[in-house]
Formats: sequence, structure tokens, C-alpha cells
Amino acid sequence: MNNAVELDDLPVATLQICQGVVRAANAEACRMLGRDVDWLIGRDAADLLDENDGEMLTLALGGGVIDRLVVHLVADLGGTSVEVQFGPTHEHGRFATMRDVTELLAARRRAEDLQTELRHLATHDALTGLPNRALLRDRLDQARRRSQRFGFRFGVLFCDLDGFKKVNDEHGHEAGDAVLVETARRLERVLGDHGGTVARFGGDEFVILFEGDDDDRALGSLASRVIEAITHAIEFEGHHLSVGTSIGVAVPSGEATSDALLAAADSAMYAAKSRGKGCWEFAARDAAAA
Repeated sequence: MNNAVELDDLPVATLQICQGVVRAANAEACRMLGRDVDWLIGRDAADLLDENDGEMLTLALGGGVIDRLVVHLVADLGGTSVEVQFGPTHEHGRFATMRDVTELLAARRRAEDLQTELRHLATHDALTGLPNRALLRDRLDQARRRSQRFGFRFGVLFCDLDGFKKVNDEHGHEAGDAVLVETARRLERVLGDHGGTVARFGGDEFVILFEGDDDDRALGSLASRVIEAITHAIEFEGHHLSVGTSIGVAVPSGEATSDALLAAADSAMYAAKSRGKGCWEFAARDAAAA
């Protein structure tokens, strides 16, 4: 196969490229590129492609090693994505067959986006967008491993809303959802640039993984800021919705599991509620032991 007539017998778009210049093109290539054969012959093949892809094509043609590329045509030629497959190098240059893969790549991106969305849904709460219980446990496990191996310090704040049932009973579940969403945003703002995670544990329970410190004063200060942030009324359809929060604080002890740490913080939260709500309570330092 060494002339344009023979190329026209091929059902796939094909160019003959010698020393980087198009020497022949079949009818299918002309159709794909939207140009006649006289326009194509004598033109640098790299000029048919976006600048970066043109450089890749030049390298592929010069090295004779690469046999397949996905490149993008210049906008004047439609800007489509094209898979180029090269034949072996010979005295007439190389034959390059072209296949439009624009839709294929778009479908692949849609599939990848769907997979990303599904992974997000599996690890995040649908209402608030916060990490869910599964992702929290994973991050707690990572924090524990860093703590045991490198002495990394962290603490857990278990927050339960006070007065949330009253909001739901008096104003409906949409109001309750609005409170949960706003609570999530406020917790994120309080944590700010400090290392850590705010997660929705379930219902009206939230957990803060506070990384980088396990000092009682630092954790107590964070708990106080959370309580202050939550107590401000939330506006919803002309109503002022008021909730508070009770917080249990725990730090790891020994080879504490994530479940033991969460259970200790949960118990301390109930102790705070029994003390009058709207306050925080520390778990005993050995309460989160394995």
C-alpha cells in the first residue's frame, strides 16, 4: 500500500506521513477532517493537532516506537478526540489510521464521574455533605495508627443536639433538616483550619475528630466554641429555631480501638446531658482503653 488510490480502499481514515508531512490521505480521512485531499497533502501532520498533541505526534513519528496515541484535532478541524494508530516505519514513512473517540472518551468520563459520585455517597451524609460514620471510623483508625507509631495526638468530641426533638415536633422535619445542615456548617467553621474531621454520626449526633492536640485545655476550648456556635438561633421560614448541644470529650489511651474511643466520648456526652445540658464533659483518661 503506497498510494492514495490504495488508501481509498480502506474503510478507516488513513494518512501516509513521511518526515512529518502528509503525503497521502484517503476519502475517509478527508471526511473526518472536513478537508479535501489537496488541502491535506504537503501539510505538516502536527499542524492538524493541538499544540501539545502536535509535539507528541512529532515525537511518535520520529522515534518509531509509539504505535498508538489519543490526540485532539485543532478547533478548525472540529476539535474532536482522535485515536491514531501507526503502522511500521518504512521508506514511504508511516501510515496512520484515525478513529474518532470523542463520544467514547465522554462516556468514560461520565462513568468515572458516576464512580466518584457513588464513592462520595458511600462515605458522606446525603443531607449535610459531611463524612458519615464509615468515613469517620476510617479516619479515626488512621489517627490511631499515627498515634501509636509516631506519638500523634488527637481527641474526639461527641456532640448531641439539645432540643432537636422539639424543633421537629413543633416545626416539622424540614425545619429539623435545616437545623442539621446549619449545625454542620457551624461545626466546620469552628474547626476551621485545625486538622480534623467533622462527621455526622447519625440522627442529631455529630463527631469532631480534632487532630494535632490532646491537651485538656485545647479540647475544652474547642468544645466551648462549639457550644457557643450552636446556641445562636437558626432562621427558618420566619421562625427562630433554637437548639443547644451537649458534648463528650475523649482521648485515646493505650491500644484503644476506635469503637472504644467513640463509646467513651458518647458516655461522657450523656454525663454532660445529665449535668444540665449545654456543657461538655471529659471521659476518664482510661475510659477509652482497649
